[in-house]
Amino acid sequence: MIQTELDFAQSGKSLAAHANLGNLRLAQNVAKLIAKDMESITVDEVRQALPEIEFKSGWTGSIFAGECWEFIGFAAATHARSHGHLIRRWKLKK
Repeated sequence: MIQTELDFAQSGKSLAAHANLGNLRLAQNVAKLIAKDMESITVDEVRQALPEIEFKSGWTGSIFAGECWEFIGFAAATHARSHGHLIRRWKLKK
């Protein structure tokens, strides 16, 4: 069976999320709490709320996974190591 690049990317994301499940669940819960008071949110707000956690790209892509989030656009990253790259902006569905 030949996997597409998307299949490989999804597999890698799933593996990273599983390996960091505790941090992922904490970040997901914090994201929901923050989003209740904001119109939209990015991973940078979650990162700021949890400075003790090392955010790695493999599992952070799963923070906003699920039916409760709506992708609404992009924003420039504010985290120093992100060099202002575009990151996704999310809205918590009501």
